[in-house]
Amino acid sequence: MIQKLQEDLNRLTKNNKEQQQGLQNLYLRFGSIINDQLQIIKYSQVSQNLLHKVRPEVFNQILIFLDIKSYLRFRLISKRANQTVIQMIPFRINHINQIILNLNHQIQVYTIQNTEQTNCQSLIEEYNNALDKLYKLNKEDLVELKRTRNPPTILVKVIIIICVLLDHSFKPEQQSWEECQKIIGNFNYVNSLHSLDIGKINESQLTYIKTIRQISEVQASKISNACSTFYQFILVVLQIRESKQYIFKRKIELIELLIKQAQKHQTFLQKMIE
Repeated sequence: MIQKLQEDLNRLTKNNKEQQQGLQNLYLRFGSIINDQLQIIKYSQVSQNLLHKVRPEVFNQILIFLDIKSYLRFRLISKRANQTVIQMIPFRINHINQIILNLNHQIQVYTIQNTEQTNCQSLIEEYNNALDKLYKLNKEDLVELKRTRNPPTILVKVIIIICVLLDHSFKPEQQSWEECQKIIGNFNYVNSLHSLDIGKINESQLTYIKTIRQISEVQASKISNACSTFYQFILVVLQIRESKQYIFKRKIELIELLIKQAQKHQTFLQKMIE
């Protein structure tokens, strides 16, 4: 009996210590939470005071580096921030106007550089010759290509590039000769090559098209007339896509897009202060 009472007493003592420890931990956590809240309040007060002390023109020097979305989001910080942004909008508009002027100047520079490049008449002639050869491909050439069951590696590479040109979503590393045959099985693909928009060849397509340089003209001509014709067409398309004239043209198009975006932002900001 005495032993049982002793065990009960020890158990109660242990439980009491655990409860005291739990209360102590709870008290410490509560104190930590209070301190964190005080720090947040203190920081908020300091930030608010600083915001009121900084002059609007100083804010403008900071905000000028933000994109338009971040610039407008700054208004949500406080009433003071909103007033500052509204007050600085004319400066922002002037800044955008300067950007537009600089971009227009870049267009002028690229235009001059483009006109100074060597005449690309020879490249145009090569392209027209390649198109003529496509026109001259007869049905027998295309049928032979379509019916090939065990094509040489070079032929497979050439036709895969043709498929890449025709379809920007075509994944060459995932395709087989059977998949290529689905495209070249319809003879209309030759007409699609005639109307190919070289300007729409993206960087991913361009990267794969460059692999045509791993093949020589002699190798392609030994396979078949169709293979040689497609090879020459791919090569001249690649040369045009990589030409300086095209690069300058593409740069000008991108700059014109930036100008349109800047003008859109400028109009939006102007309406905010009208």
